[in-house]
This record gives sequence, structure tokens and C-alpha cells, in this order.
Amino acid sequence: MNDNTRLTLLEKVRNKHDEQSWEDFVDTYRPFIYSVCRRMNVAHYEAEELTQDILLKLWDKLPEFQYEKNGRFRAWLCTVTGNQVKNFFRSHQRREERNKKYFDQSMSDPEIENITEESWKKYAVLRAMDNIRPLFSEKVIKIFELLQEGRRRPEVAELMDVSPNQVSVYKERVLRRLTAEIRRLDQEWG
Repeated sequence: MNDNTRLTLLEKVRNKHDEQSWEDFVDTYRPFIYSVCRRMNVAHYEAEELTQDILLKLWDKLPEFQYEKNGRFRAWLCTVTGNQVKNFFRSHQRREERNKKYFDQSMSDPEIENITEESWKKYAVLRAMDNIRPLFSEKVIKIFELLQEGRRRPEVAELMDVSPNQVSVYKERVLRRLTAEIRRLDQEWG
């Protein structure tokens, strides 16, 4: 592509609705931008994403580009690309520092142990519930779930069209099977 064509292309790309010119621009400059990202030690998959971000930034800022004010397009493109890569590294560094600070300072070993233990218990209950679900009718399971949501026995009885005593009986049956299944899973999983 000669200088006149590039200048013409840049003028066309300033019109954000000229899709063909934008495709030509992307075909021309995408490999260069990607190459700059990789040469600045950005990993391949991040360079792909960063190249896309830079192209979007260019699409947004190209209508403002003026040769008289900004000088050569290539210099401007290099500045935009370099600044975006620097911003990427700064953002990445801040995120890593936040994560390191959070992990190093905010959580002690006992706290981590508590989180994993609570998570494990919830997982075991959900898994046990899935395992015993086929043993009961949908209505019985729904009654149990409504009670677990905090609904009161008379309300559940009315909603499910059963007596309050039946609600208690169903709850105990499911709870007994659920408890047994949780114990079984605990033994099985060690």
C-alpha cells in the first residue's frame, strides 16, 4: 500500500460507518499492533485481546487524528499502541498486587480452612440432596425445600394442600434420608 493509499484509507476510516475501509485498516495494521504487543512481552492470548482493544481505541480516536496537529500517523499509532500496552501492564500489576495482598494479608490458614470446610459441607448437602431426590415425590421434595427457605409449617401446608402434620412427617423423612446420605458421602469421600 503506497503513502497516498494509506492517506486515503485514513481519511475513509475517519467515517465510522465505512465498514470496508475499517476492514482494510484492520487488515493493514492488526499484524503490526500484535507484533508490537508480543515484542513488549505480552503473552499470545493477551496480545490478541490487547490488539483488539487497541483497534477499538483507534476506531474511536481516528476521527480526531489530524496530520497538522499529530504529525505522522505511524508515530501516533506507535504512541497509542505503546500507551495501551503500558496501561495493560499497570492494570495487570495492580491486579496481581491486590490478589497477593488479599491472599497474603487478609486470610489466615484457619480462615482458609473454615472457608473450604463450609464450602465442602454445602457441596456435600447439595450432592446428597441430588442423590436422594429420586426416592421422594416432587411434592415431598418441594415441601422440604420450602421449609429450608424459611417458610413456616402452616404456610407450607396451605401452599401444598396438605395438613401441617403431614408437612412435619415429610420433613422428618427427607431429613433422615438426607442425613444418612451425607454420612455415607463423608465416609466414601474420606
